[in-house]
Amino acid sequence: MSGIKNMMLLVPERKTVAAEGIVPSSFNYSLQLFDERSLAFFQQVSAELLSNVQFRQNPEIVSLSFWLRKASLEEIRKQNLHLTAQPAVRTVPVGLVFHVCPGNVDTMFVYSICISLLAGNRNVIRISSDINPETDYLIDSLNRVLQKSEHALMRDYIAIVNYPHDDEINSYFSQMADARVLWGGDKTVQTFKKFQTKPRCKDVVFPNRISYSLVNMDTFVAMNEKQKNDWIRNFYNDTYIFNQKGCSSPQMLFLLNSDAEKEKQFYSALTAQVKKQYQADVASLASLKYNSLVGDIVTGKADAAIAESNLVYFVQLHPGALLPDNCGGGYFYYLRIGQVADILPYMDSSSQTLTYLGLDAEALEQLNTLLAGKGVDRIVQAGSALKFNNYWDGYNLLDELTRKRYIEF
Repeated sequence: MSGIKNMMLLVPERKTVAAEGIVPSSFNYSLQLFDERSLAFFQQVSAELLSNVQFRQNPEIVSLSFWLRKASLEEIRKQNLHLTAQPAVRTVPVGLVFHVCPGNVDTMFVYSICISLLAGNRNVIRISSDINPETDYLIDSLNRVLQKSEHALMRDYIAIVNYPHDDEINSYFSQMADARVLWGGDKTVQTFKKFQTKPRCKDVVFPNRISYSLVNMDTFVAMNEKQKNDWIRNFYNDTYIFNQKGCSSPQMLFLLNSDAEKEKQFYSALTAQVKKQYQADVASLASLKYNSLVGDIVTGKADAAIAESNLVYFVQLHPGALLPDNCGGGYFYYLRIGQVADILPYMDSSSQTLTYLGLDAEALEQLNTLLAGKGVDRIVQAGSALKFNNYWDGYNLLDELTRKRYIEF
């Protein structure tokens, strides 16, 4: 294929390029699984991200920088010793990986690059045309590290590109790829499924997902002030950092052993936390949340609501009603439940993350058994909903983005 139109290359340097120049006809894959050179590169990126006083106050960037540290990535290596444990099997790169990254989570493209590069793959990453200051800073940080002589090799492994929606370019990269990582929801997955790929191209897809939180309200009200403040701060981080639009941010609350007074305590504590931390344009979201509430009540989807400020909406879902699309920005549907099993009618293949409070190990094991065949890929404590891991949406990404070669010695 020739004559593909130009696009903007952002990393390893900013310039206009043609697609053919990004993907060479041959490539020498010299990086190994968890290569020391890759670990050193991401350690430097981690330090670079925290070098700016303004951006090291950003919770997304701080979380990313800690995750990229060598010590953190070494923990991931230890969790994946099975990749090197079989004497007759060698784990090798899958090849060229084409990533299509979402616009709603600024840092996701870096996580996606990291996992794939730890597997030794060469990467082409398409990011959203809507580049905000946080994304721009991430790109600049990557470029500054890549310009260091000790990381010159990595320039051949990372190409971050930016172009408008274009079937010709998408088709070209899809045909060249040995694997595709498709973030961005149902629409993105369906769009890219129509492009021809190599017969053995592996697709790792992330369609639309819904996440929840299960809160034992007896546990919540029994906590002392410090415990309660810590938990509320964690819950805030799960939900408000991406305006509740991250796929793992809870949209629906299951309140176990609840009543109106306990819900008012929860609502008031969260509102106080939001007033301290929330930096979003509240005015633009206020009418959206108010109109959503009116619509939910008029259509019978909601029975009641706590909405004392525009910062937090608790909307009691009518029992049996389907979970409506969530407008985000602190708009929480909730249901009172009498036992953990009451959440099962709401769980299906679209269910991703369930955060929890007040469930012990035995209850978690029972919940895991109840959820068999029902969905839910992650059950984590509040504060961990957005913490990226190589286990995501039911995939071990390191397994998916490597090839296992059997050798009979």
